[in-house]
This record gives sequence, C-alpha cells and structure tokens, in this order.
Amino acid sequence: MSKNDKKMVPERVKIPAYGDERIEEAKGILEQVRRRTEEKIIQIKVDTEEADKERRTTEERNKKERANKIQNEVIQSHKKNVEIDWNWQELEEKEDCKELAEDIEAQQAACAKIITDKMELIKEFEAQIDQKDSHYIKAIQRMSEDIDQLITQMKEQFVEMREYYDQQLQGIESEFDRERTAILNRNKDEVENLFKEHRTIESDYLSKRQEQEAENAADLEFVMRQDANKQAEQKIKLETEMQILEKCMEDMKAVYKLN
Repeated sequence: MSKNDKKMVPERVKIPAYGDERIEEAKGILEQVRRRTEEKIIQIKVDTEEADKERRTTEERNKKERANKIQNEVIQSHKKNVEIDWNWQELEEKEDCKELAEDIEAQQAACAKIITDKMELIKEFEAQIDQKDSHYIKAIQRMSEDIDQLITQMKEQFVEMREYYDQQLQGIESEFDRERTAILNRNKDEVENLFKEHRTIESDYLSKRQEQEAENAADLEFVMRQDANKQAEQKIKLETEMQILEKCMEDMKAVYKLN
C-alpha cells in the first residue's frame, strides 16, 4: 500500500469534563451555603463579644467612679475631721454653758454627718455589689442561652450542610456517569469505525489479491503454453535429428556390408 493510499486518522472527539465542571460548581454552592449558615453563628459570637465589651467598659467606668468617690470622701472626711478637731480645741476654752452646749451639739451633728456620708457611700457600694451580682446572674443566664442558641445553630448548619453535600455528591456522580457514558459511546463509535475500516481494507486487499492471482494464473498459463510449444519444437527437432542419425547409421552399415 503506497503512502497516497493511507487514510488520514480522524481527530478524536473531545468529551467535556462534566464531572470536574460539576465539582467546581458544587464547591461554589457549598461555600455560599457555609457562609450563609455561619453568619448566624458569627452574629451570636459578635453579639456576645459586644455585650461583654460593654460590660467591661461599664465596670471599668464604675470602678473609676468608685475610686474617685472614695478619694473624694477621704479628702472631705479628712477636712471635716480636722475641722472638728479644731472646733473641739476651741470648745475647751469656752465657759458659757449654753454656747458650749450649742457648739457640742453642732460638733455631734458634724460627726453624725460624716458617719451618714460614709454609710451612704457604703450603701451605694453595697447596692453596686448587689447590682453586679444581679448582672452576673443575668450574664450567666444570657451566656447559657447564647450557648444553647449557638449549639442549635451549629446543629442546623450541620444538617443543612449534610443535605447540600448529599445533593451535590449525587449531582457530581450523575455528571461523571454522563461523562462516562459519552466516553463509552465515543469509544464504541471509534471501535465500530475501525472495524468498518478494517473490513473495507480487507475487502480491497482480497479483491486486489484475486486480481493479482488471476493475472499470475494467466501469466503462468502463457508461460506453460510457451514452454509446451518449445518442448514440442525441441522434441520434433530431436526426433528429426534422430531419424537423420539412424539413416546415417543404416548407410554406414550398408557400406560396411558391401566392403
């Protein structure tokens, strides 16, 4: 078979990568679902952190206010104590009983005012402690509620993600089956075309072989006829020569007999 008789190999049909394309699509869908479901969880964390930040800010502010109040109370109390001590010294020099009684009463009122201010400050701090205890209890309850809500959201996320993963997995398997079917059909067509081409080549070869055998048979018959004719001519030639030689021999025998 010459080079001109060779057929060009057909370009193979390219099958799209349905499975890989579906995997990339599934990744995008699952990422969107994950972000959407995590937004609720993240929001719970953000709200908790904001509440805790606000609580710390309020506590720090109250702490500074308490420190300022204590410092102011110490200063004011010191001033009042110094004033009272000074007044007591002045009372020792007074001789008027009525005036002395009035001054002692004023001193007692001033001492009572100092004690009252201290008690009010103590009550205020105790109220803040009670308020802090109450806030702590509420914070614990809020934390428990946030944890329960967080667990609920995580469970919902898990269930939803599991459903989406199952759906996407089925879709991916379907696309891979589609790709596999397309590849099998392509390979089947290629095999059928190869067999068809093989049968065509085989038929052409048999036809050419039969033609070649017929041509060879005709040539052989022609050669055999030529050989038969040459053999017949050679036989005739040999028989003629034999006859001539036999005649010569007879002539020679006759000559010998005459002698």
